[in-house]
Amino acid sequence: MRQALEDAPASAPSMPFTRQHSLSESSVSGDPNTSTRAEADAQVAQTLAQTDDQQTAPLHVPPLSTLGQWLTQLRTALNSPAFQAFIQETGFDASSIKFLPSMSSLNGMINGRLVRVSIESEGASNNAIRNLAIAEAVVIGSGLPTPLSYAEVMSGALNASMVKAFYDDSFKSILKSEKARGPQTLAIHRQIVGDIYDRDNLAQELKFISARLGAGRMTPATLPHVLANTQVDIQTGSTYSQLHATEPGGSANLASFLKTLGKPLPESREQVDQLVTFLTGNADLFSEETILTMAYSSALRQAAEGQSEGLVTVPRHSLLGRWLERYRGLLDHEVIQTWLVRQNVDPGTFTVIPATGQATATVNGALKTFELPDDSGWAQIAGPLLAIGKLIASGSEQSLQMPRLSQFIDVPLSMVAGFYNEPPTDTAVQAQERADYLEHTGAFDSSPATAEHSIPSLETHKQQADTYYDNLARAMAEKSKFENIASTTAAALPNARAEAKKSAEAIIFKLTGKTVDADTIYHNRFDTARTSEELSHRRIKSSLRLPDALLKNFSEADWVPGMLDATSGLYTDPEGYGEHHKFALAPSEVMNESWKTDLQTIMTTKLDNFWDQHRDDFRSILKGRFIAQARQQLLAYEALSPTEQAALADEHKFTREDYLLVMGATSNVSVNERAPITVAQLQASTSTRGVVRAHPLDINGYGSDIVRFTAQDDGQYLYSNGRRDGRQVLYVPGGDPDFVRFDSLEKMDQWIVDQARDPKKRKDLASHFSVYDRQDGISYYGVETSLAMLGTKQWDLEEGITIDRANISIHGDVFQHITQVTKNARAVMRTWRSNQTARPFATLGLTTSPLGQDCWQSWPPRASSPRGWLRPPRSLKQPLA
Repeated sequence: MRQALEDAPASAPSMPFTRQHSLSESSVSGDPNTSTRAEADAQVAQTLAQTDDQQTAPLHVPPLSTLGQWLTQLRTALNSPAFQAFIQETGFDASSIKFLPSMSSLNGMINGRLVRVSIESEGASNNAIRNLAIAEAVVIGSGLPTPLSYAEVMSGALNASMVKAFYDDSFKSILKSEKARGPQTLAIHRQIVGDIYDRDNLAQELKFISARLGAGRMTPATLPHVLANTQVDIQTGSTYSQLHATEPGGSANLASFLKTLGKPLPESREQVDQLVTFLTGNADLFSEETILTMAYSSALRQAAEGQSEGLVTVPRHSLLGRWLERYRGLLDHEVIQTWLVRQNVDPGTFTVIPATGQATATVNGALKTFELPDDSGWAQIAGPLLAIGKLIASGSEQSLQMPRLSQFIDVPLSMVAGFYNEPPTDTAVQAQERADYLEHTGAFDSSPATAEHSIPSLETHKQQADTYYDNLARAMAEKSKFENIASTTAAALPNARAEAKKSAEAIIFKLTGKTVDADTIYHNRFDTARTSEELSHRRIKSSLRLPDALLKNFSEADWVPGMLDATSGLYTDPEGYGEHHKFALAPSEVMNESWKTDLQTIMTTKLDNFWDQHRDDFRSILKGRFIAQARQQLLAYEALSPTEQAALADEHKFTREDYLLVMGATSNVSVNERAPITVAQLQASTSTRGVVRAHPLDINGYGSDIVRFTAQDDGQYLYSNGRRDGRQVLYVPGGDPDFVRFDSLEKMDQWIVDQARDPKKRKDLASHFSVYDRQDGISYYGVETSLAMLGTKQWDLEEGITIDRANISIHGDVFQHITQVTKNARAVMRTWRSNQTARPFATLGLTTSPLGQDCWQSWPPRASSPRGWLRPPRSLKQPLA
């Protein structure tokens, strides 16, 4: 008895005790066999035969008869805690309640007013038990208009006319069928109501234990013993009583009961209270773990009998069912649904293989596989799906298909086994033995299999996934905004090449009357002046298509009378000379005519308009690409193994320290390489002053779009020729890679010299300077000659002599500076030149992002395009590029 527990010391184990039985009434031990029920029904028939048709006195109904069992069941339901709570909540006077079988409703007095509620009525938290009681009254009343009062049910005696109607075979009704009122249907009602009683009894015992813990009369150390020895009454017909074959009036210890529910034993008062909340929360969770266990054992028997692996129906409120529902909920998220629509996926065929990270679906009538590395965007949305999917379907070949919208989800037998950590059943005997065991215990041994499969883990995954997809939705909105800016800016960019080609063809037509493709005409320059067309010019110094020659605007030396025609000519072959390749038009005529067409004014006007309208957007794009490339390069380096990292060239070992250094140029953006970015952050200007030293790289005083970063103060106080020494990182837009790093200025300078020694690399490096600055003048050397001199060691490579000669510092916004340099030079980044619309945005690193974080570093990748920047001339005798 409880008194024994109350008198026990707080630290001592308690003695087993039992409580008084609940108010339920159950006079039938299990489902009576057919003969017993038939005998009781025959007794009712004899009584009715002896009853006058006009008799109004109530008849006592034998409890074992069909009607008696239903009447007992309804009385049990009305006495249940749930129905009593319904009465209290609604304010019904219990003695006034009458069931109206023909109307599937009940009525009664509430504060002196007659109120009727039906199965469809809303408003009460205990509607389920109310509707169950109404359904049982409908069976008893056979759907006839005769009311059934609360008092009649409690007394066990009914009006003779109602009893006659129940057994009258001449009146056919579906309510009189075995399906409607036979043993199976009655057992279901008993189970539902029995579970309500068991749940209430369990909650009451746990509340008492919680109070004892709160008062210090029990300690968590004694809790396991108390749970194992405290008995709780079991209602006949309930799930537990059926699973454990409990005798009527039987009981079970709390530990066994909780295990059957699939609940871990509480270890603290807080956990006890959580169980109480669960039990009193009106949740339909009481028996679904057991239902799943029975379904699994049945499928296990089928497999043992040689049938192919069948499907197990998983109730949605079981633990596995909850995980499956969460997975299905993810698939319904707007972000995923949007992706499915964009990919033209048939949703019913969408299947995820968690172990491989792949997804398959029917797209345009054909099966398609989505991989994490592809450009479909699957990696961007896959993280939460795969995280939950691996807990549900952990097998290497297991897959998850979008479940149908119902209360039950069918999954393979092996998936249930893996989720609940079931032991292997390799033989038919083992499978049969395991099925017997599960049907006897009514529960899996491991529920859940691991802490990762638990309900708290499920809640954590839910919160993280919700955060992830909500952030991703916002990030995708920002991405769309950025894409619009990028594509609009790219479309507005003047195409100097196209204008030059159109101008060249117009000039040729004007001078010759011929319509030709200007790209088939080449302006070839030779290393010496010619004496005759066939005997000289065997060495071609340079060759440009005619539109490109116009963009270069020729050179200062070309204006010397006769010089251009003596050292060059127009030909139909880039390597040709002689009459058979010659195009009959003097270069000087083309040059003179080009000035008359005023191509420079046309391009100057268009570029000025471009900068007036898109200067800020251009700067935002520069900043966005800078951040994206820095993050991408860092992630790529850190993804390598130590051996792979060591094998890289020193300048390609872009470490986190290097990353943090260059990110000083974007101090308003998180240095977390997976943090989301907004367009507003890209549009905002930031200063480098006091954060990082930034200098535009120059060669012989000619500036470029390359920016050199070095530490503001690394504690070494090293300088070389007045330049800050130590770590140097060059940002080379469109380079391969974009960032190259060095431990000192000396190593950086040597790298530049190494580039200058290789013709292709020298050309690549020179492309970061304007075409005009790359050329020699009459009295000065341009970038190309300067690099050649460095490469052949004719010039000093020491810092500050040829390399970084100007040593300009950027104190404000780096990207504003690059934009201004670009505008002043009328330059256009080569990443824009080959595409007049923005390239598709590639997602960076999302598959490795932890849940709750996202990144959308999706910017236009490097484009293959003509080297150099295009610009109109500084003066009439300067090139157009």
